[in-house]
Amino acid sequence: MKKRYKVFGTFILIILVNSFVFLYIYLKNNVSVSLVLSGNKFTSNDEIFSKFEKRTDVFYWYLNKSNIRDQIRKLPFVKEVEIFPSSLEGFNKLNIAIKEENPFYLVKLNDDKIQVISDEGKMLSYLTNDKNMLVNWDFFNTLPVISGIDNGLDSSQTLNSRLIYIANFLKNIKTYIPYTINFMYFIPSGEVELKFLEIKPVVVLDLSKGDEWVDTELKRFNALVNKLGTQINNMSKIDLAYTKVGVLK
Repeated sequence: MKKRYKVFGTFILIILVNSFVFLYIYLKNNVSVSLVLSGNKFTSNDEIFSKFEKRTDVFYWYLNKSNIRDQIRKLPFVKEVEIFPSSLEGFNKLNIAIKEENPFYLVKLNDDKIQVISDEGKMLSYLTNDKNMLVNWDFFNTLPVISGIDNGLDSSQTLNSRLIYIANFLKNIKTYIPYTINFMYFIPSGEVELKFLEIKPVVVLDLSKGDEWVDTELKRFNALVNKLGTQINNMSKIDLAYTKVGVLK
């Protein structure tokens, strides 16, 4: 009796295995996976699709989604990625939802390369002439350009910490100055020169004295702007790095 059950069980197992093999072969040859992208502004479709290794095997997508997510996350502007089916019935239709980093400013390094930096101070990518960059060129052209960033770094600083500092500085300065910063130059002594799109003079701040001092400088700048009005454009520089006065040139 036991032998009969054993033979019957083996027979059922063989049928199941063969059924799965035939199902696999059918799906592999007759079902292709369609991919729908969303949320990718700075990452091209081709860059993302390249991480799928151009496979059409439906089981491949489900068995390797974790690995594919990891590969997509390595792309410069990608922050998070989710891969999920469109519906329970549409198991072969996958949505790829991308969440990208927020490009916040550009850094011109001493080797004249232009680096894109996120709002968290993360280095994203170099500006190049590739198709994706050209599509978004108008956007990148609106970002402030920072130079002199790799000058004056002492042993207690790293380029990464300076990038994070600048990102926080730009976020804070927007609450004080209603102008568009289009250029900043960091001086090794701790001062910074700001150039704005809307007004002519270069504005000099002293960052070495700390955030509270910078806040005072920005308030003094706003007071000068309100007092001078359009006459401010007759000046080439407003130096606020002095303790009690601002030097106008």
